[in-house]
Amino acid sequence: MTSSKRKDNNALEMLCKAAEAEYATTIPVGEEKVKLEARIANQRESDVAVVFCAALPPAGNMYIPEIGFLQAQLARAGYVTVRFNFRGVGGSEGNKYLRSARQEMEDVRDVARWLRAHRNYFKLPPLRATWIVGISYGSVIGSAAAHFPEFDGYVAIAYPSNYLWYCTGFDSRQFWNHAKTAKPKLFVWGETDVFSGKNAMESCFAELPEPKFSATFSELDSFLGHYFRSKRNLNALFAAVHNFLKGRGEKGVPRKLQRKPKKTEEGPSSKHQQQQQQQLEPAPPPVEEPPAEKPKTRRKVGLPFFA
Repeated sequence: MTSSKRKDNNALEMLCKAAEAEYATTIPVGEEKVKLEARIANQRESDVAVVFCAALPPAGNMYIPEIGFLQAQLARAGYVTVRFNFRGVGGSEGNKYLRSARQEMEDVRDVARWLRAHRNYFKLPPLRATWIVGISYGSVIGSAAAHFPEFDGYVAIAYPSNYLWYCTGFDSRQFWNHAKTAKPKLFVWGETDVFSGKNAMESCFAELPEPKFSATFSELDSFLGHYFRSKRNLNALFAAVHNFLKGRGEKGVPRKLQRKPKKTEEGPSSKHQQQQQQQLEPAPPPVEEPPAEKPKTRRKVGLPFFA
């Protein structure tokens, strides 16, 4: 491996694992309150959220390059980002092998509900929009979950149209009907993908209602044509997703929230906060100086009249 390729791979690996002000948490989902491992960024700084759905477990998780790269870049662009592991993957509770696509579709909805409740608890402004970005199996789950009112649209990356029956447990018709929501949607696929391919995806895309958008790649990974593992393809993937979101107007462009200054027991923690506090405090009343005393004149005393 050449030094330039080694540097690119190292930089890509660092970017995929970059926290970008993320913090780790667990999100309870379902009636049984199963805890999903999750990472969130910009919760207090933005008002447009993106929820990521990873590829097929157990190999697919929230740290795969496509999810890691898009999360880092969208967090830098100012979006609230939420990535999580499906049940039984990584630090998430639940069964690793016995999967229910319908259950995981509802889990995605519960993640969005938790995110809104979390913001409400901390008295943050409500989200103006919540989008789903899913890859492979995650695109099947995410596109179906987008029909819930908690979401405003979705991005389906490498949608496995030829294996929809496998991903959904022979419930492909129901999931595909959910994906036909009238909300904005972007489909991104490779023309040589072994799980869908150009002809299959063009046929599926033609069935979708407007508004819909697409982006195609002639070459992806050399083995399956399914993953965006090169630096060039990842950059192009981010550009396609970001342009789609920005094209949705106010619901796709995040606004930076103003943080309220925190007060400590010792007083303001910065010069700016000290100035703000001084402006808010009433000015002290003017101090009245006492009137100046007149100099005492010494009276001349004459001799008494009887002297």
